[in-house]
Amino acid sequence: MVLNWVFVNHIHNPGASGSNYAISDYFKFNPALCDSGEGKSPEEQVTDMIGAAENQGLRLMIDLVINHCSIDSPLLKEHPEWFEWDSKGEVAHPQADQDGKRVVWADLARFDYRKGKDLEGLIGYFLGLLRHLIGLGFRGFRCDAAYQVPPDIWKRLIRDINESSPDVLFVAETLGCTPKETKRTARAGFDYIFNSSKWWDYKSHW
Repeated sequence: MVLNWVFVNHIHNPGASGSNYAISDYFKFNPALCDSGEGKSPEEQVTDMIGAAENQGLRLMIDLVINHCSIDSPLLKEHPEWFEWDSKGEVAHPQADQDGKRVVWADLARFDYRKGKDLEGLIGYFLGLLRHLIGLGFRGFRCDAAYQVPPDIWKRLIRDINESSPDVLFVAETLGCTPKETKRTARAGFDYIFNSSKWWDYKSHW
């Protein structure tokens, strides 16, 4: 087996919770991951990192989280029409069933891909993000909670990117979804899909 890909978690600027998956600004990098004394911009440091990997025959894949952003992202004020809101006027949070319990991530705000009033603007924003990351040198995207974004949105994003960058890979993470959701997501044009199972002590019932 030959290792030729390196996957990195989000390097974008997080919100107040500090979670890598609660992104505040998609076009700025987490200052904790940058060397302020190097004399180079964060973008230059990223391209240097990717260049060093490519010199070793490696390609870099990065997280792509477009289902939600941080609850304190400026996007909520700049583009409230991109988000899902409840009857009380509060932004919706992503949720999932975990071991029979409902888990709500209160530090996250969910984008609205189904009833949003400016769907083209939201899609255009993330197309811009993808092109920006590709321009830095990333050649793959691990699409977080891919099943929570409608397949037709993924088809649009993947098609538009592959027209100009056919070598870029899209990998769908489907942890926590049903087999039906996995099949529907797989048909959206992804190069690969993946999942995992939890069996921590190797003794309990599967």
